[in-house]
Amino acid sequence: MLEAIVMQTVLDDHYEHYPNVRPSLGDLAVAATELDGHPLAAEPGRLRQAADEVTRNHPDASPDDVLLWAEAWGPPSGMSRTVVLTTRPPKPSMAQRT
Repeated sequence: MLEAIVMQTVLDDHYEHYPNVRPSLGDLAVAATELDGHPLAAEPGRLRQAADEVTRNHPDASPDDVLLWAEAWGPPSGMSRTVVLTTRPPKPSMAQRT
């Protein structure tokens, strides 16, 4: 825990001195999907566009917010949307009732 706090402090100091190297929200969303193995990792342009759109109204958005917005546009390229219809469970047979 202490190590994470120290590392974050060092990183924050680095960004203060070199603000142009701070990753964008789109870059963070792309990295998050790559780490998670999410299908949208193959569409970095879509994630960066979603980040631009989300931050217009929500400047404090997170990479998860970007992912949700990008997913709302539909499934990733090459994937079809699957709808699973369920039916009522079968009625128990006479042998199961006793």
